[in-house]
Amino acid sequence: MQTLQASNGGSDGDATAARTARLAVLAGTPGLLLTAYAAATSTSLTIRADLALTLMDMLVLVVVAVVAGGTKSGIGKRRAALAETLANALAALGMCLSMAVVAGIAVQRITAGGVEPHGSGVLLAMNLNLVYAAVNFWILRRWKARNALAASALARAQICLFSDKLSSNLLIAVSLATAMVWEGTIIARFIDPVAGLLIATATARWTIPVVRDTSRSLRREVRKRVGRREALQQTPASGRKSSV
Repeated sequence: MQTLQASNGGSDGDATAARTARLAVLAGTPGLLLTAYAAATSTSLTIRADLALTLMDMLVLVVVAVVAGGTKSGIGKRRAALAETLANALAALGMCLSMAVVAGIAVQRITAGGVEPHGSGVLLAMNLNLVYAAVNFWILRRWKARNALAASALARAQICLFSDKLSSNLLIAVSLATAMVWEGTIIARFIDPVAGLLIATATARWTIPVVRDTSRSLRREVRKRVGRREALQQTPASGRKSSV
């Protein structure tokens, strides 16, 4: 966590982060349930990709809500920094896993000749993603405002996460609408898997900054721990020398 210039900025930033994280969990829960229903009632790859992304994102959001709440309550700078680093590592891992799953299924669908999306869940998923594009855009703006108030790696990771969610919402909505327009044609069979590859590419774009920030934070934490261990080892040695 970066040191803030003003204590008020820090407390306001922690409060904003905690509220935003809780709002993200509350807003995402109905979407997760409806996406699961849409995936169960359709043949669309992008809806299944959306379900995989949403599951990973919800896990990360719950952890972030806990971390942000702990930071707000004052758990100490060292523990708060470590908690933020672990939350960011989880976000990076979740984004990487969802990217790999979506890309793998998309390639399989393309090599198999594509699959045209069918089922009642297609229309539901398209409308759901349009609604959540607006919701995630609003939450993204809140995280950007939080980062402007009190910059931190946690806020930057959430900005990347919600940028990824927003781009996925738009890609899924557009691909499903396009598939419905071209229904019954060979093009419709490949719109879904190609959209899956585009979603995986967008996720990769937003995952890179999170991985980079997390790697830097982990290296700093390791150096700090090594430094403290060396200092503790040198303290008894210096005490024995002074007593001789």
